[in-house]
Amino acid sequence: MIAGIVAALLIGTMTLIPTMSARAQQVSLTSEMSTETLATVSVVEGDRLMLLRFTLEPGASIRAHSHSGPALFTVISGALQVELIRGGATVNRGDVEEPAEVGTMTYLYDGESIAFAPNAGQTVANDSAEPLVLIASILLRHNEPVFVYDNWPPLYTNAR
Repeated sequence: MIAGIVAALLIGTMTLIPTMSARAQQVSLTSEMSTETLATVSVVEGDRLMLLRFTLEPGASIRAHSHSGPALFTVISGALQVELIRGGATVNRGDVEEPAEVGTMTYLYDGESIAFAPNAGQTVANDSAEPLVLIASILLRHNEPVFVYDNWPPLYTNAR
């Protein structure tokens, strides 16, 4: 449901420029994590909507970071551990939506999702014994990278 709302809002409020890359590009970020760009759509004023598949091996994590626009993560398989360190996020577990709380770990499993407000700070990890696969839909502002990393370690987080 969140995915549909985010897509409707993005498409309903922006004019699409007819450039889309559907060619998948896989990048190994570390030996424990890889990402595959499934699609990129250019939108008004140089912003771009990206659809990515992340695979995190057991024990892998992404340090404190944010995204310049809204982001939606959906777990395909495995267990996602998220800590919201600033900003807002909404967790979707089937028919139940609830806000994520700053400073609290949230655990998501197959089919569950979390939607982050623009610039919401977060850490993500796979502390399970199985690989984690998630799909991320991220709206990136003009010339912004996928990850905007915070100073590490922030004093206000429980993340490792």
